Amino acid sequence: MWNVNLSDINGIRFIDWSTMNTKFQIRNTYFLFVSLLWFSCTNNDQIERINIDYMHWSTTTMFTIDCGYFDIIFSDHVGKKEFTDRSLLRSIENELASLEKRNNLTRLDTLKIDIRIKSHIHYRSGRTDTLCLGLISYTVLNDQIMSDNNNLFGIFRNELYPDFKWHIGFGVDAFMEIN
Repeated sequence: MWNVNLSDINGIRFIDWSTMNTKFQIRNTYFLFVSLLWFSCTNNDQIERINIDYMHWSTTTMFTIDCGYFDIIFSDHVGKKEFTDRSLLRSIENELASLEKRNNLTRLDTLKIDIRIKSHIHYRSGRTDTLCLGLISYTVLNDQIMSDNNNLFGIFRNELYPDFKWHIGFGVDAFMEIN
């Protein structure tokens, strides 16, 4: 019907693969495959920033506060902070990767959750996770109760409460102000 030269359309040259050397085709295909594999395996979902709402460490309530009620109950009384330091974010990423979902929870376990730190973790991909922490224990990630990670607690406590020295012994936190 139409006689179109596909090797040159609008100044763009097309290669006729049928006439090329097979060795060249295999090498280029291998390079393309390895490149795509490398790009798909790189971690593009790094933490970009963390926005944190937190209560003073000595805040007490007559009832426990879970992650869902934190904003409602403490809305006007929270401190706010943002983590953007790359080395701090990398430390938090490493600790988050080690968290595991807790299984075999009793009703009492879920009732004891008492949150004092609520953070929104923003990733470069646009995803946002919600991480809630108690002062002593209780880790909730996206409404899932996770295993506690003392290093993760330590990172948040040291950044949010730098004027206090934290002593943990016999399962009970004792707080001592540094003078």
